Amino acid sequence: RNALARRDPDSAIEYAFPHRESSAPVASVLARAYAARGNTEAAVDTLTTAASRFDHDDLIIQAAQICIDAEKPDRAEVLLTEVLRTASVRWPGRGTARALLGELQAKRGAWVDAIASWESALEDDPYQESVRWYLAQALTLRGSYARAWEVLTADPSSPGIVRIPSAPQTPAAAQLALFLMRRETDLNTLVSYGLDYIGKFADDEHFTGRALTLMSAASAAAGVQLDPTLLDRLQAVVGRFTD
Repeated sequence: RNALARRDPDSAIEYAFPHRESSAPVASVLARAYAARGNTEAAVDTLTTAASRFDHDDLIIQAAQICIDAEKPDRAEVLLTEVLRTASVRWPGRGTARALLGELQAKRGAWVDAIASWESALEDDPYQESVRWYLAQALTLRGSYARAWEVLTADPSSPGIVRIPSAPQTPAAAQLALFLMRRETDLNTLVSYGLDYIGKFADDEHFTGRALTLMSAASAAAGVQLDPTLLDRLQAVVGRFTD
């Protein structure tokens, strides 16, 4: 590991190779060293052999990631599909493997398969928030808005409770949340969260403009009065944006 930290994969290989059959961590280090030298096949062979020897299926996820980094997604998908077929149903890595498989499927346009993988990933591990967003986006693109909202607002710690996302990590995620919120909640909820999101991404004028347009359109179509406090906040943001 020290040799890898020094960016000296040759020394890491020299040290780890004689000990590759001693433990899964040593095999992992050796595979990383091979990958650093661009020897993807040696890295994958090391990891698949060690996974079998030590009954350590997490090494297959590492092998798949090495293939992805080497721009060999087909090989990565085969590795993940196989380990999901053969690993114990109690394997803790199932959720991670399914999530990564879903990403690969989505990148090649197999959206039905990606959605199925991400849904299974959340069943295996409901705390994978990035998977929740991927799945919600995929469902939205396919027009399954109610299901997308259900996925996005599910609280893994309290099944059945609706949890509106308060802190999307990117403007694109916030835009997705607002789009679904307009369809699935009331005007006051939309504007309240929309203003919070604008504050979070205040430096992104493109997002601010799109969010304000969405809220204004929703307000005009709703036929109801917006809460006065929210109306004042909204008008203030509009005024600053148009100055």
